[in-house]
Amino acid sequence: MFLVQKKNGEWAAPTPLGENINGFDHDACIALSPDGQTLFIYKDTRDKKGEIYYSTINGRDWDTPKPLLGEVNTAHWEGSASISADGKTLFFTSDKPAGLGGRDIYKATLINDSIWGNIENLG
Repeated sequence: MFLVQKKNGEWAAPTPLGENINGFDHDACIALSPDGQTLFIYKDTRDKKGEIYYSTINGRDWDTPKPLLGEVNTAHWEGSASISADGKTLFFTSDKPAGLGGRDIYKATLINDSIWGNIENLG
């Protein structure tokens, strides 16, 4: 994953977000919090089917990504997240059982500073 900034109407050269973010797994940036302080990342590793992680910025560096806490990640595939403008609602897709299709859209609510819950299937 890279950062590209626009300066004076021109795009600068891309710079990598760092080795904490760019690992050897299948990683993809899927959302950035409205305040720019939290990066939501999709990680597909050898031992997991696909989970949503988050990383917070510490000065100029991103911390090592951690799995979202709460009810979002399951033993099934989760990915394609988007965060609301107030940073308190996360929309994501999952193929968990009892869904309405192959991959459904779900909504999660931020319960406290770091725990996501109240999962609702939107279809």
